[in-house]
Amino acid sequence: MRDLANKTDGNSTLGAAEFNALQIEAENAVKDSAQTPDNAGGPDTDLFQLSRSLTKAGQAASIYQDSGTGGAYVLATVQPFRQPTAYYNGMCVLFKAGSTNSGASTINVSSLGSKALRNRLGAALSANEIVVANWVAAVFVAGSDHFQIVFNSTPPAAGATRPDLVGGYVDNGAGNIFLLVPAGTYIAPASYTNGTTVIFKSTRTITGAAQINLNSLGARAFVKEDGSAFTDSEIRTGDWVVAAFSSTDNRFELVTKTLQVTIPGLERVFPAAEDGASTGTAYKIVLRDTSKTPGSYVNGQTFQWEVQTANTGGLTLAVAALAAKPFTFPNGSAIPSGHIQGQEYVTGVYTSAADRFDLVQKSQPPFDLYIPAVATGSGVPYNLAPRPDIRVPLTYVEGLTVAFRTNVASPANPTINLNSLGAKALRLPNSVVIGANRIGNQQMVVAVYRVSGDRFEVVSESTDPFARALGAMSDQVENGSINDGVIRTLEWATPVYDDLGFYNSGDQNFVVPSGLNIARIGVTAHVSYSLAAGNHCAAILKIGTQTVGVNHVDTASGTPFGEGHTITIDGFPVTAGQSIEMDVQPAGADIDITNAYMTVWVSKFSA
Repeated sequence: MRDLANKTDGNSTLGAAEFNALQIEAENAVKDSAQTPDNAGGPDTDLFQLSRSLTKAGQAASIYQDSGTGGAYVLATVQPFRQPTAYYNGMCVLFKAGSTNSGASTINVSSLGSKALRNRLGAALSANEIVVANWVAAVFVAGSDHFQIVFNSTPPAAGATRPDLVGGYVDNGAGNIFLLVPAGTYIAPASYTNGTTVIFKSTRTITGAAQINLNSLGARAFVKEDGSAFTDSEIRTGDWVVAAFSSTDNRFELVTKTLQVTIPGLERVFPAAEDGASTGTAYKIVLRDTSKTPGSYVNGQTFQWEVQTANTGGLTLAVAALAAKPFTFPNGSAIPSGHIQGQEYVTGVYTSAADRFDLVQKSQPPFDLYIPAVATGSGVPYNLAPRPDIRVPLTYVEGLTVAFRTNVASPANPTINLNSLGAKALRLPNSVVIGANRIGNQQMVVAVYRVSGDRFEVVSESTDPFARALGAMSDQVENGSINDGVIRTLEWATPVYDDLGFYNSGDQNFVVPSGLNIARIGVTAHVSYSLAAGNHCAAILKIGTQTVGVNHVDTASGTPFGEGHTITIDGFPVTAGQSIEMDVQPAGADIDITNAYMTVWVSKFSA
């Protein structure tokens, strides 16, 4: 199994090979327990195969068949479970002796090599201490490199009623005390005897140090293999437990118990769904399999579900009818607004020490954040219909980007309504309001949704379709001054976007920004008129000087000129602080301007 310890929440994802490795591990466990997995293409007919495989392994993987003779006990597993590749401290074996030992004895488990087999006192065996057909349980002691018998049954004489040294018991206790009474025909001892071994199924999850009271003989401490006390949830409801009594320490010591899985773990992981009552600060979920609804929160309980409501602040989580608990990051810090979005899958784990749920995993949003769309409507709003293959979120989220071609020129204060999610204001960056005709018809617009202002901001737009390159209109553009007459200056404010490399006009002159090393710029200016007759002039000027710009003169006197003028120059030399403006001159009458704008960009000729 791969070591995935370098993965961090929100910054890493599992690659295909990593994810498949986890699945292959689980599949091998199922196959080793003689079960056949469902087909790869489904359907899923049995979702408890891994659970059964671990139960089988916990119950049967340490039971062996003896094929040795004369006290050389050669053990092979009787079940198709994978065996360890080396002996390890605490390794348990249970076997039915195939021969009576003739003296000092050995064990060889799964061909790992012969090791001395000693009695409960740690001494070499004497002849006949193990009798053929006896059941023997032994534990490997790594420090002295031998197996030590923890129990050894002797077939009782006919009609005998002596107590069973190893017996099955029923747990009738409460809290952290296991009150054990014999099950079936087992006979309980009249007093605690060294090596007395009990096998039972826990009826509760402990919360700390535990005790065993065998057949009302009095409670005795129950500790782990290393002598330390149990902690919260180390024995859970449904665990099978084997414990042996040590008269030296006057306590029960754990021999083995059901394997507990601590990463996505079977009955510890509960698929769930929101119950419809969730809010942005309080999630409520119910289990998909309601028969598994817990009666209380237990350390390590894990719940997975698809969020329907984006969080709007710190969170709580409630499961079914249980009380709501704080839902935080693993370090206890609050989950910020918007960190969890609708349609994301999240995993929350209960930690009893802090009495809260920790967010341990969440998916990436199952929707696209870049949405090409088709625009209809009047611009208030632009109704945007996404391309059919695009996955659209259920609500507007930070960074959601739309790209569309306008179907009409922008009205004043245009809005966007994406996929009927509701109209949101469309602004230039820095909250600059978009005026009428600021964005032309058939322009490409890219806009990003910002949660802080609950609006879309334009981050890119194509050149107006009326704009033409300088070379294509050389017959209409002249260098020099504008003819005598009254000059009307239209001024636009132009916010600076050095990351995009161009500047869009607003309501004042464009001033070359400092600190950007801009040496040359390109400028496109456009003005259109109502159907008024007469000559019209338009020019691009630098610092109010008409002679350094370019101008366009309509010489068809008396001819309507509704399309207007478009002037484009590139490689225009500038220095920081200089202003660029556009002038429009009438032919002695009101020019009746219907649309005017200027676009400035950093020229490719810049130093």
